[in-house]
Amino acid sequence: MNLKMKLYQKIISIFIILICSVLLVTYGRTSFDTLTESLGFYGSLYEYYNVNKISFGIYNLFVCMLSSCVVFFQIKGILKNNYRIFKIASILFLGLIILLIVVEIYLQSKAI
Repeated sequence: MNLKMKLYQKIISIFIILICSVLLVTYGRTSFDTLTESLGFYGSLYEYYNVNKISFGIYNLFVCMLSSCVVFFQIKGILKNNYRIFKIASILFLGLIILLIVVEIYLQSKAI
């Protein structure tokens, strides 16, 4: 049985796509600048948090990849009009938000 998405679920999906797109760009840029040792704010952000450069870059890359998965599944759910895909993507989004909150609290506690 294929459950159809309702209008409010599609609107929620669009908001989730927008939020994850912003996360994708910001964390992707931070990861790229950190791992390629670029000069500037994003390239040296790991020093502010007082963590290892490689682990900080990999964390940002992981968040970027997880955000791209959420965006992919949300778009797939909207195009196929499938509630189950929307539900999986929403659970993945909640996991991403919980991960961000926990790790950012940890990073703030290590900040100089």
